[in-house]
Amino acid sequence: MDSVLLLTGGIIGAGVFLTPKDIAGVLHTPAWFIGIWAVGGAIVMFGCLAFAELGAMFPEAGGPYIYLREAYGSFIAFLYGWMVLTVYNSGGIAALAVGFGEYFAPTVKLDGMAPLLVIGPWMLTCAQVLGVLCVAGLTAINVYGLRRGAILQDISSWMKFAAIGIFLVLGIFSSKGSWAHFSHTAYQPQPLDLRTLGPALGVALIAVFWGYDSWTYIGWVAGEVKEPKRNIPRSLVISILVVGGIYVLMNVLYVYAMPIAEIAQHETIAKAAAERLFSPGAGIWISAMIALSSFGATSAAILAGGRVYYAMATDGLFFQRMGVVHPKWRTPAFSLIVAGVFPTNDSFR
Repeated sequence: MDSVLLLTGGIIGAGVFLTPKDIAGVLHTPAWFIGIWAVGGAIVMFGCLAFAELGAMFPEAGGPYIYLREAYGSFIAFLYGWMVLTVYNSGGIAALAVGFGEYFAPTVKLDGMAPLLVIGPWMLTCAQVLGVLCVAGLTAINVYGLRRGAILQDISSWMKFAAIGIFLVLGIFSSKGSWAHFSHTAYQPQPLDLRTLGPALGVALIAVFWGYDSWTYIGWVAGEVKEPKRNIPRSLVISILVVGGIYVLMNVLYVYAMPIAEIAQHETIAKAAAERLFSPGAGIWISAMIALSSFGATSAAILAGGRVYYAMATDGLFFQRMGVVHPKWRTPAFSLIVAGVFPTNDSFR
């Protein structure tokens, strides 16, 4: 269960709340708009099946770093780990943390984009400060013990599921939506020729894959998964099925709330859908739900990311101290701190 909650909590960030605009802009029918999430989930499942086998073969911290090391040698593995540190995980954590700040700020009556400090062309906003506090707090919790980090991840994931579940149930039973939005009269049918449909699917899948990103986390923490040969494959398959089901239902709700053409005009579709289905005041609750979702995804990224740097350090490819397990807390403390410092820098930028 911890593994499933780590994956689902890490995968469901802000993607499903922000990407529908881009997808609706290129796929103009409800069938394609909703179905592309199932297609993307099926493609991701193929990757999960490959990683499930690799994770069971090499149940060590580092995931893809270990697989690349075994297949192609230390140099290629080092490049992957360096990319994770400087771009992939650090940039992802920063984006999620600042996203948390932007959506959390309105719930406490703050303006996330309000400048707190301006020095020449550089500006520090309220959302950035909240994002940095989020990263610092989550890093500290994960440093002080894997169990503490896992418990926090479990709680945030269950709260996320509860919030999304309430939104789905109340939204579907709202009388302010319309099932007529799914009919042919509500949109201009898209020509089904490969010249236009192929590129549209490609663009849409970019957004969809971002929504499914982070399923590699279980490989990163494989060294601390109990019974990895059983639990890594199970958690991957269960998590993608759960996330895919949630994504499809969320997009069904979006179409129920408004036509495809209108979805393509809203940057924060979940907030717009809530205001349409409930009341203008419901937007604040959706902001809180997105903030909670981003918080949980940030927690998962920090917990998992430090394990990659730890694996590199134990191989002698990174600073030796990053490969040391803290004698009291039994965590790769220095690696986790580094995993928090890089995103903090990115958040300020």
